[in-house]
Amino acid sequence: MKLSSGLCLFVLLASTGSAFGTYATGTVFPTIVVDNSTGDQSQPHVSGNYASYNVVTLGGANLIGYYSFSPPGNGTVPSAANFIDSLSDVNGSNIVFTRINTTLGASSIFKYVIGGTSTEVAPVAPPAVAMRSNPAIGGNTEIWEDVGVTSDMSSEMVLSTDGITTHRVTNDVFADTNPNVSPTGNVVVWEKCSGTDCDVYAAIAPAWAPQAVANSSANETWPDTNGAQIVFASNAGGVEHVYVTTLGGVATQIPTSTATQDHPAIANNFVAYEGGTVSSHDIYVYDLTSGTTYQITNTPADNELLSDIAVSDTTVRVVWQVSGGATGSDVYATEFTVASAEPPNITDLINVIDSFNLPQGIANSLKAKLTAAQASLAAGDTATACNQINAFINEVEAQSDKKLTVAEANQLKTLAQQLQQSLGCP
Repeated sequence: MKLSSGLCLFVLLASTGSAFGTYATGTVFPTIVVDNSTGDQSQPHVSGNYASYNVVTLGGANLIGYYSFSPPGNGTVPSAANFIDSLSDVNGSNIVFTRINTTLGASSIFKYVIGGTSTEVAPVAPPAVAMRSNPAIGGNTEIWEDVGVTSDMSSEMVLSTDGITTHRVTNDVFADTNPNVSPTGNVVVWEKCSGTDCDVYAAIAPAWAPQAVANSSANETWPDTNGAQIVFASNAGGVEHVYVTTLGGVATQIPTSTATQDHPAIANNFVAYEGGTVSSHDIYVYDLTSGTTYQITNTPADNELLSDIAVSDTTVRVVWQVSGGATGSDVYATEFTVASAEPPNITDLINVIDSFNLPQGIANSLKAKLTAAQASLAAGDTATACNQINAFINEVEAQSDKKLTVAEANQLKTLAQQLQQSLGCP
């Protein structure tokens, strides 16, 4: 088992899910049955102790299901015959979802507190009719696609941080879709598409001004963020791969042995994604800190899709959809623990550089910037130290896939960004 500077250690937990069903991960990671009942369960999301997902019953009802990991158990968001509920996201015990009222013709965003009731988010004032869908939630921030704020019916990004008032993030002719929110709610990301060509954009509280993250000639999709880093999929190399970057930073491809990667999700320093071929996928988790890839599933007969990941204290949980099973589409999960760790310090970074056995020139150049930052911190000058660490990150990005391997660059960059966060760098 590969470790990095003693910062991270995986410990498998015993499966706490239901024991029925024949599906298994096919790896050492335990199988947790989130929901494999009759009907279809799909598009899962996870946060803390809960997962949420779409449910289509055999009777044709469209509901939002949820699962508690501890104690294990399932529930559904209360609904009604004239409601079509779908496209959920979860943050802690709060679930947001799209609710179509077939009587009124409205498509609204609702929020359900598990064990409580559902309320509409920032209701539209009559006589206007809500035309909102596909929400995401993080902290107090809820963001969604809204086609009701423009005359050309293009979808825009609109958010609310209080559940009452709204802030329009985008205002253009492009289709702004597939939002995600950092766990604390301070960063939102989404796709901006023209036809089938999409780019990735982000906005930061409180101004929420759109900024391009990835807008090359390639097709960039499925963004997610942990608040400091952004992951997305891109076909820049001719096939779909997963990349990680920061606002204003250089995107680097996550190392992998699979032919394609898609649908990434990020939590802390862990990235979950689908990996495999065009027709069959398994679920993988990549540790940005250690540079280690973990294959969560190994099921050639099954196709795993749409994974999500969450970190709560020392527990990492991953959920995914299995398509085409005996009972239709089902939702499964696994979990493992990571040892708690203090944020990395400059000595940790220098030790990692030494462990790479780099050519003397690049090793000395990188360590010189870190040594200068260490001296600035000793003198009480955090602002200068932050700038020097940023210069270190810039050099790491410039040397990625050159004098540094992509994996080495990713590891150093992640550790440096975690150090910046611990110092309160802007």
